[in-house]
Amino acid sequence: MTELTMERRRDLVAAANGPGSRPLVGGVRVLTPQPTAAARPPVQTAPASPVPVDQVDVVEQLLAAGDASARQRTRTLAARVRQLLTELQGRLDSEAAEQEVEARIEQLRTELAAAESRLRTVRRGGPELTSTTSTSSTPQTRATNRAAREWAIAQGIEVKPRGKVSNEVMAQWQAATGQGQ
Repeated sequence: MTELTMERRRDLVAAANGPGSRPLVGGVRVLTPQPTAAARPPVQTAPASPVPVDQVDVVEQLLAAGDASARQRTRTLAARVRQLLTELQGRLDSEAAEQEVEARIEQLRTELAAAESRLRTVRRGGPELTSTTSTSSTPQTRATNRAAREWAIAQGIEVKPRGKVSNEVMAQWQAATGQGQ
């Protein structure tokens, strides 16, 4: 066996302690803080898929063998693994419930936005718009507006040169000409 130089020994100890440690202070290793979870980008998790039955059997067999081991350390490790599996299942169940609630909240927000839109329409006094109602003018509407506008100008009634003819002028035109009713 070769003799270790002090420098080589220091390098080996530093490598064994890992990159986040400092030299021993009073016999206690002092670790530097690692980056927090907030500094890391959020991890996108896939929906939990059921574990195949054959893998569950293998895990159960390993835990049973660990529980039956003659060594205390092995029995303790099996108990810790069982506890961690229980905690993992609880967290996965909690995440699934949280995702369901978030999806329901998003659905309710969409429904609320639609209801608020209908309410605004009703408050303005207009008819409630449906998906079959068109807000753009049709050739027939444009022709009707043009005829009513020409009639109003001939009668000396003030009308806008473009756009929709007011309901009042349209009613007078319909009463006078009998058209558009």
